Amino acid sequence: MRKKELPFKGRENDSDGRINNELADHAAQQEDWQLIELFEQLSPWVKRFNVEFFDGKLPPTALSIDYNRRNTLGTYRPGRDGLALQWRVNLNAYYQDAPQAFLLSVLLHELIHQWECCQPSWKPPKSKNGWKYHTASWREKAAELGISSRDNQKGVWQLPDPNGSFIVLLRLHDVDPAPLWQLETTANTVGDDDSTSTIRPWTCTYGCTRVYVAIKTELNARCNRCGEVFIPAIDSRKDS
Repeated sequence: MRKKELPFKGRENDSDGRINNELADHAAQQEDWQLIELFEQLSPWVKRFNVEFFDGKLPPTALSIDYNRRNTLGTYRPGRDGLALQWRVNLNAYYQDAPQAFLLSVLLHELIHQWECCQPSWKPPKSKNGWKYHTASWREKAAELGISSRDNQKGVWQLPDPNGSFIVLLRLHDVDPAPLWQLETTANTVGDDDSTSTIRPWTCTYGCTRVYVAIKTELNARCNRCGEVFIPAIDSRKDS
């Protein structure tokens, strides 16, 4: 009898999933861990996102919260890490005090990487600068769920879809999504180093309009589309 093809690579190794589940239980019991409350806040969302957006087919994720470079919000590690763990997602502890919606956006961002890497046909795509993480497949999934995503080729960020599945799920669980539209990237301004820029970005609360004004100017205006006031956009950091 021919073995049935698995929907995701790596599902056949049940020990990896068991270990990741045991690690999650272990983390939730460490009362002397300064990040335990944040872990307990985020951990249920891993399963929730899996059920809602991936049909419950993602292998158990090894979720960690640890310090990384400040310009990195989160990472997904394809293959096995230094402890031979699979399906490892890390959120940068530098941003532990960020709004919940922001952290959940980063978490879902990394889970899409896990989803893509678990596809049977997935092969590590490369670019001239090394790994190419934000592939067309990744961007399509991000757009489907309505989360913020970066087009590496165009060097611009798309803000979250206010009517997308991700935002709808946040509101369903009483998570305020408004901080997500305060994010901006220097890639959308002139150059990568905004210290020399004479303009800064402002966005309306719903993110449907973005404008650039002189850096010393305080903008007092409302969006003609949604009627919301403009607020300064803050720099988002790189993620992978």
